[in-house]
Amino acid sequence: LEYEIRERPWKRCLYMVKHGLADVVISALKTDERMVYMIYPEEHISVNKTALFTTTKRNFSFDSSYESLKGFTIGVTDGFSYGQDFDGADFLIKDVNTKTENIVVKLMMGRYDLGVGNIPVISSIAFKKGIRDKMHFLEPLVHSQMLYAAFSRKNNLIKLSEEFSNRLQKFKDKSEYRDILTKYGVSYQSQ
Repeated sequence: LEYEIRERPWKRCLYMVKHGLADVVISALKTDERMVYMIYPEEHISVNKTALFTTTKRNFSFDSSYESLKGFTIGVTDGFSYGQDFDGADFLIKDVNTKTENIVVKLMMGRYDLGVGNIPVISSIAFKKGIRDKMHFLEPLVHSQMLYAAFSRKNNLIKLSEEFSNRLQKFKDKSEYRDILTKYGVSYQSQ
């Protein structure tokens, strides 16, 4: 199939799939709200490991209770779901960004106490900026959930979703798939 990849802010990607302006969005968490307008294949594309992160100058401890983070400013990406518990913690100070990269920059500038995001994505951004050694991730994880290539219901892509799922499942059995994971430092066992 011929395709065109367009990079857009995440919230715009969701809008485009919802209204049939895009056929598929990559790396979507499955939520009840999104299931109304997106078709999720059976096979997931990866596992999202999301964590809080901060600078190495800050000494935070996180015991999985969001109550302990009251009063701290946390950078988040607009339209992202960080799991039901974090998303529902309305008492947290969450500063919304259109780009995940902005969270890393603002954290390093001292505008945020913490950021939250996908560990490989945040690590990659920090590595490219030469600051990976100046930040660290907190444990435990905020959440770990499967990510999908989710298809537009408006564009009636049920058959394409099914074919994608079947072919992805077969591809995951091949050595090329494991080679890609290794190249980008992703654990095969977590897939």
